[in-house]
Amino acid sequence: EADYYGVKGWFSCNEACQRAWKTVEREQANKNRVEGKVNAMIHSGKVEVGVWSTFAVQDVRKSFWDSWESGKEFAQRMTMWDAMFMAFSPRDRDEGLIGVVIQLVLRYLTNLTLGLGAAFVYFIVTVYGLIQSYG
Repeated sequence: EADYYGVKGWFSCNEACQRAWKTVEREQANKNRVEGKVNAMIHSGKVEVGVWSTFAVQDVRKSFWDSWESGKEFAQRMTMWDAMFMAFSPRDRDEGLIGVVIQLVLRYLTNLTLGLGAAFVYFIVTVYGLIQSYG
């Protein structure tokens, strides 16, 4: 692809560009064919070991913890934005430090609930996909 982009013009494509594009298409088709064979081999291996194998259970566990971390990161990110907007909000300037800390803790708990709820839905969808791939 680098050769193609090297000879490609801004608005047109000459003979060298056309040859490079045909080479890119041929190599992409070859890559897709090889990836298809690899994916078929992986799929047949997953079907062979089954859903209740240690490999499948390991994939489900990894999916769960990835979803969990994603939910926690969402809560942290949203709480950071909440804190930033609280700092610039004129109505929150009269509150004391304890009030701001309590408000941030409650917002973090709310964001954590939302983040982990969304992560749970994502985990269920991922488990369905894993069951399909192993079954």
